[in-house]
Amino acid sequence: MRCAKGAPWHPDRDSAADAREETENVVTYRWLVDIFHWRVFEPFTMSVTQAEFRRALASFATGITVITLDSDDEVHGMTANAFTSVSLDPMLVLVCVDQKATTHAHLHAKKRFGVNVLAENHRAISEYYARPGRTHDRAEEVGATFERTEHGTPVLCGALAYLECRLHSAQDAGDHTIFIAEVEDVVVRDGDPLLYFGSKYRKIGSPLN
Repeated sequence: MRCAKGAPWHPDRDSAADAREETENVVTYRWLVDIFHWRVFEPFTMSVTQAEFRRALASFATGITVITLDSDDEVHGMTANAFTSVSLDPMLVLVCVDQKATTHAHLHAKKRFGVNVLAENHRAISEYYARPGRTHDRAEEVGATFERTEHGTPVLCGALAYLECRLHSAQDAGDHTIFIAEVEDVVVRDGDPLLYFGSKYRKIGSPLN
């Protein structure tokens, strides 16, 4: 008769003891399997409110951009700070856009847009293009004027940087869509950026030593 691991067989060992120890080992094994399955395969969930989520994200300082595109010879724009680089080779960037935003449909239709990095004196422009019910016929009142690239994409005059982008792919993610685009041209100017931190506009500080 094979004994449980760690218990050498002895002629006086009865079968009842063997069976009892084997049962205990099986129960222990199953318990360990259950623990392993819970730790590896069951996601650790937390009860997080949207307000807490927003507060956490507000602790991450970002620059601010305005996404611009042409539609029927009109400039359409949207303020966005959910923007980042993706790849250096090829040169890719992404921007996340609310699926209810007007710009969302325009991006799918046009497949070409500009990313304008705002300078520190562009707060009014940021606020203007952040309004969901905005109209585009009063942009000049907040200092927003535009030139056009050879593709007709609007470029914000005075932007700290401008990236001409062609849509590469789009992926829905929750209530937003992640638009990934290939950068075809860039313009960079000297100056300081407009920043956003703690749900407030900020200016850049002195460099750290």
